[in-house]
Amino acid sequence: MDMKKQVLSAVLAAAFVLPIAGCGTGGKSTGETTTLRVAVFDRGNAPDGMSATENIWTNWINEQFGKPNNIKVEFQGIPRNQEVEKINMMMASRNAPDILLTYDKSVFFNYAKNGGLADLTELVGGTENLKDFMGDRWKYTTYNDKIYGVPTKVISEGQYCSYIRKDWLDKLGLEVPKTTEELYTALKAFKEKDPGNVGDGLVPFLLSATSFSEEYWQQNTLSLVMSFVEPMSEEEWYTIPQIQYPGFKEGVRYLNKLYREGILEQDFALQTNWNQFDENIAAGRAGFYTHNRNYQLTSNGAYAMLLQNDPNAELVAVDPYVNKYGKRPKWRGATGGGYIMIPSFSENIEAAVKYLDWMANNDVGFTLLNGNEDEHYKLENGYPVVIDTEYNNKTKFNNADLALIYNGFDYGSFENNVEAMRIAMPGLGELRADSMIKANSDLYNNPMDDFDQPIESYIKDKAKLDKKFQELMIKSITASESDFDSIYDGLAKEYMTIGGDEVTEERKAVYKKCSEADILPKDNPLINY
Repeated sequence: MDMKKQVLSAVLAAAFVLPIAGCGTGGKSTGETTTLRVAVFDRGNAPDGMSATENIWTNWINEQFGKPNNIKVEFQGIPRNQEVEKINMMMASRNAPDILLTYDKSVFFNYAKNGGLADLTELVGGTENLKDFMGDRWKYTTYNDKIYGVPTKVISEGQYCSYIRKDWLDKLGLEVPKTTEELYTALKAFKEKDPGNVGDGLVPFLLSATSFSEEYWQQNTLSLVMSFVEPMSEEEWYTIPQIQYPGFKEGVRYLNKLYREGILEQDFALQTNWNQFDENIAAGRAGFYTHNRNYQLTSNGAYAMLLQNDPNAELVAVDPYVNKYGKRPKWRGATGGGYIMIPSFSENIEAAVKYLDWMANNDVGFTLLNGNEDEHYKLENGYPVVIDTEYNNKTKFNNADLALIYNGFDYGSFENNVEAMRIAMPGLGELRADSMIKANSDLYNNPMDDFDQPIESYIKDKAKLDKKFQELMIKSITASESDFDSIYDGLAKEYMTIGGDEVTEERKAVYKKCSEADILPKDNPLINY
């Protein structure tokens, strides 16, 4: 079997309580065409003549899957930055597509808990490809011993990396920073000397509050703050909120120092979506930032746009946040990835599972992710190499979103995946490979990902806890030096009062059970064993 054949085999806010309707089956041989509605993210990046819901690959899906199965696949666009809001609205009105995707764990478990999602246990057990493709990942979409969704398969668990303008460092005669102190020296020089001649728009350290929540704010500053965290007991790690971790407050205090010195993005609290973040990168205003490496290092990502605007610009991956124990702790991207959901009121549940099972076929996945051989890529040593990035941008701009069950390419091993990153895209290959290596060092899980059950109180109160966590971070970072402690401590106390205490108590009970069952991992760089 050649590499192409092997490549992918290795591979609420508040809950809407939905009355359980009679489960539809769909996909049965009735002679009539079944219409299967599938949600797809609309990122507003479709080229002329195409859309996120109608393009070459939506047509290909209907030809390859739809026609042979007498199913018409109809795609429905959801703006990426309105994912949760739109899903909640559609579920509440019982007008949701047959297949939905969310990256918000609490949304998935809210609907699983309250009867909003179809029980897929029996259907998944009978699939030809999907059951084995996901392996042990089914635990991420299991609630009360039943499977209520399909997880996306995450290939690279380290998803986030930091980047700095090397051309700016070169102009200043500075080395690429390897520690927090060296990074501070570089960023301070960026502010004072403006090596890029940016002017008033200069942002030495780009930051956005878009994803500030205890569970998902890692895109911005979590690695920095966690480098201040002291090792703790296993029980502390799994039971107390991050804001109580020993040293966490000092990490936020350091961000406050950077903000007061004008190094940190001064308007970060006003950043409401990732488009604004990427615009700062593309326009050449940002000296340093942390980002999802997969998202920005594409042929039409923020770095590619920066190079179009300034061919002399150069970004390099950096991993400077080293703690006093020599570790560079980084959040392990949600190991379950996204959550693919089929509403309990869908009339096409079987057809939906059949569609996802078809997608788990090796050849289908490889083609959907990479395009057609000799048109979109050529194979070199078994790896697909892009032929014409401009052509690919026009013809396969949203393939990754259409390939719902995949979150990255799998070539059989981490080393192979790095090599694929290196050679796939001329011009970006070395940076992509280096980013992947740096992003995957000293990883730790979100504590709740290690439990064998969701934390019900956190799901219930997530919206207000996230809001309070965001308030704590923003107000603490922007506080005066003299007010920092009172603001941080006061908001931390409020966090515990509005639900943090309840979550902590439930986590203690779940931790005790999981610890006694010996199911918790032993490789966390922030725990004393």
